[in-house]
Amino acid sequence: MFKDELESFLAENRVVHSAVKQRTHFSEHSGISGRVFVFDTLTSTMDIAREILTNISLSEEVDAAASSVISGEGSSSFLVISREQTSGRGTKGRVWASPAAGGVYLSAAWEIPYPIWQLQGISLAAGVMIRDYLESLRVKVQLKWPNDVIARKAGGGWGKLSGLLFETVPVAREDHTGIILGLGFNVDQLPNTEIPAVSLTELAQLGVADKNEIYLQLSLDLLRETDNFMRCVSSGHLHDYLARWHEGAWGYGDLTTINTGREKKTGVLKGISKHGALLLESESGELEIISGELEFSYVAGD
Repeated sequence: MFKDELESFLAENRVVHSAVKQRTHFSEHSGISGRVFVFDTLTSTMDIAREILTNISLSEEVDAAASSVISGEGSSSFLVISREQTSGRGTKGRVWASPAAGGVYLSAAWEIPYPIWQLQGISLAAGVMIRDYLESLRVKVQLKWPNDVIARKAGGGWGKLSGLLFETVPVAREDHTGIILGLGFNVDQLPNTEIPAVSLTELAQLGVADKNEIYLQLSLDLLRETDNFMRCVSSGHLHDYLARWHEGAWGYGDLTTINTGREKKTGVLKGISKHGALLLESESGELEIISGELEFSYVAGD
């Protein structure tokens, strides 16, 4: 069972590849403050996180499948991770391919003592967290606004390595916001989707190391990184991440076009606002784009 493997891996402090172990705290302690619910399979980690966060009674099947690997005393935050998703989803209703052990599929859920308007840009901030982690593995990636982590493929062109999904849910306490951050991360899969994918095993050149152990180690690492991110955001440090988003962002300083769904806007990408809106310097002046998609060719080599 996935739960047993995670617990065993953590207890034995195993390290399977030097490229994966970069942080000294990895083998010292869990570094996770909240609860972790572990599943072998489920529909979507986002669905289960919403169910738990809104205090909906869990079905018997879900309740039996979930196990708390690590309990955080007095913490209202929690993470949900599964080896497989049968209905994984991305932005704009897209399917996120989620085969067993092909990627890390997790959702983080917690209450923030701020109204929703103070949390704008949180998925972009999480992208910075993922980029920082990958750079510690010496894997170079770029952030594509708003929610994609992309990297060059060995054969040319680009592939999507990770995607982020952000949702809010109502909670009982006034001036609090319930938030769920979903993360899909390709470890050893190249799903056949409309957007070309790239895997970490390809980028990090992990070779013949035991893929299951690499998967377990990455799962634990990403649980820790996400848990730490939750603590930072809860402490009011969201903008510390957003201030660094432009570093290595795809298209930064270049002429680019964004499709808002109603029209196309062209201009020089100047970064993001403090609320996560895309800033374009157009002929008519600076524009703030709240939603849309950058026109981008995954096939192009530049």
